[in-house]
Amino acid sequence: MDYTDLITKKELGYLICTALEGGSNYWYMIEKSNFKEVGAKFYHEVLLDPKGFMVISDSTGEEAFEPVKVTLEDVLKGLELFVKERPDLVREVIQGSWDADHADVFFQYVVLKEHIFG
Repeated sequence: MDYTDLITKKELGYLICTALEGGSNYWYMIEKSNFKEVGAKFYHEVLLDPKGFMVISDSTGEEAFEPVKVTLEDVLKGLELFVKERPDLVREVIQGSWDADHADVFFQYVVLKEHIFG
């Protein structure tokens, strides 16, 4: 089953927000964003805007990855990978029984295209 269609834009926003505010903050930092230019009130809104972007870099000190420019297109590709690689977690997201760990795994697929940390 393709769960991609079952996750709404609002739920994507919740996943991104949770990742940015706690789920993923042990491995990433925002180097640059066009937050003001797209008129976002919150950082997660930047990645849901077709013109929005963030440059995400490694904050672990291990240089696990080079800085990555992330856009809405990356969010959608990350969602596809999340659905393909972790349908168990996706089912829990759809059921509403998810937490910051789910958001972290999702955000790693968005930024890194794989699950590296945690």
